[in-house]
Amino acid sequence: MKERLLQLFERFDTLSQRERATIAGAVLFGLLVIGYLALIDPQISRQAAQAKRIVQIKNDLATLETQISALQAQHKDPDASNRAALQEVRKTMAAIDMRLRNVQDSLVMPEKMQEYLEGLLARNRNLELISLRTLPVAPLIEQSGGGQDLDGRGAKGGRSGKPAPLSGNNLATNIYKHAIELRIAGSYGDLLAYLEAIEAMPQRTVWANAELVVEKHPRCVLTLTVYTLSLDKLWLVV
Repeated sequence: MKERLLQLFERFDTLSQRERATIAGAVLFGLLVIGYLALIDPQISRQAAQAKRIVQIKNDLATLETQISALQAQHKDPDASNRAALQEVRKTMAAIDMRLRNVQDSLVMPEKMQEYLEGLLARNRNLELISLRTLPVAPLIEQSGGGQDLDGRGAKGGRSGKPAPLSGNNLATNIYKHAIELRIAGSYGDLLAYLEAIEAMPQRTVWANAELVVEKHPRCVLTLTVYTLSLDKLWLVV
């Protein structure tokens, strides 16, 4: 093992200064990505998993509310226990709504994603935006039934095409991923600074993937996919 390392160091010493800089930059970028995956990404992933569990619980409660309502409909004068159970379910669902909103508020709003990413780019004039495009909205929880929500609506919500408000009787039954893919060019240092700026923002986004290509030293191209979470399906196309 020691001999292998010595051979690698000897080969590194024989490289030109430009080749050394290219290798060093690639190592730095790799260390940043590894650090993000080890420290930042697990926290955001746990938050997304928590939101997913909350949505599943809410869907179960929605089913329970439907069953209780059906029992009430069978009697002209529902008994007090049924009414109390229904009221308790609605209180629980209201609390879950608040937890979902808190998760959503900690992330960048979908309609602000483009402004958010371009604003960070504007801080470094050495970076060049090659392309920026939105990706199709994807549900955090996959559902069967032809792509419909549990309330039977398609991708545009109600008849008006607007997302339904979140309430005890009109439920948002999923959380949606709104993603943007952007390609930016610059030096290793400038691209690393951009990624660090994204991590430092108070409102967060989630990295889906990142790919770095060295075109011609010192110019590199970074393809980055980031997404945020929202209770609404509607997505502004860039």
